[in-house]
Amino acid sequence: MVSPVSAATLTHVIVLVRDMQTARRAFAAAGFKIAPTTPLSRGLLHAVIRFRDGTFLELIGALPHTPYATEISKLVRFGDITSAAGFEVRDVYAERAVLRARGFRIDPPQVSPHWVDLYFSEPAGILEPFFLYQYRGDYGKRAARKYAALAVNQPGGAIGIRGIDVAVEPGRHAAAIYAAAGLSRVTAIESGAGDARIVLVRLATLDPRRKRTTVLVDGCHIRYE
Repeated sequence: MVSPVSAATLTHVIVLVRDMQTARRAFAAAGFKIAPTTPLSRGLLHAVIRFRDGTFLELIGALPHTPYATEISKLVRFGDITSAAGFEVRDVYAERAVLRARGFRIDPPQVSPHWVDLYFSEPAGILEPFFLYQYRGDYGKRAARKYAALAVNQPGGAIGIRGIDVAVEPGRHAAAIYAAAGLSRVTAIESGAGDARIVLVRLATLDPRRKRTTVLVDGCHIRYE
């Protein structure tokens, strides 16, 4: 019998942005505290909005006139704003074996200096927005300490990502597939969409005045709960 996937904990949602400075201004105007923008490889840029419970939003953009800038602009134009969600696991390679035994298609692990990413899929294509990852060494702890100050007093008393809503085409049995993959805090919304897309980020809040309110920030729908 195949053992269940160990806690694949939703830790962050990636938000594509056409222009990093414009996005930063929009999130700052909404009250969010944002880490400085830092470069990744090949012209990519990222900035994180970290919450008290360790979860975070990750804004991903690109320098102008780079291949990534063109691709991000296309995706954003077609409504793929909130593009992906990361789930932290203790052992990526153990999870890979479990998922393969369950019939999922597994891509080769992508190893970087600080983490290992694992992408996987199934015939219906509803797992495309998701990936598993494992920090290498103590990088995760060091990053959490570095950005701890940003996690205090986020707008609306937000303390972390409570979950995400994903629009999927009816009849794809999305909820069962997400459960089989061990993904937590994912709600499938059968809305007639084609490819699965993250349409809402739900933030836990301690402010009763903000509960059940929704805001739109630079194309990202956020609901306080």
